[in-house]
Amino acid sequence: SQAPKAIFNLNANYERQLSKALSLRLNASLRHRSSMFNQRQEQFLSKELTTVDLSAGIAGENDRWGLDLLVKNAFNQITEDFASPTIDPRFAAFYGAYMASPTQHRTITISAHFKY
Repeated sequence: SQAPKAIFNLNANYERQLSKALSLRLNASLRHRSSMFNQRQEQFLSKELTTVDLSAGIAGENDRWGLDLLVKNAFNQITEDFASPTIDPRFAAFYGAYMASPTQHRTITISAHFKY
């Protein structure tokens, strides 16, 4: 359980010097996992998931400072990250209910770094 048959990651980086004191950095990452079952006996199937993370930033001379904008799960792909039967079996028997948690939703972050 919780073991997809296939997992792969791709990453691309681009860096360009804008001036003597400033550089531009771009990054894109793609993560994929095939479908998987969340419990033994092949219960609670989670569909396949492919997410894209993007970042863009600028950095000063010798990377002494930098500012980055990061977007994780840019296209907001959602599936179950974990699922299991409910604690009270009556809910499953009468309503088909189960407990589940989704994958992380899109997050946008601004990051700054300084070296001293």
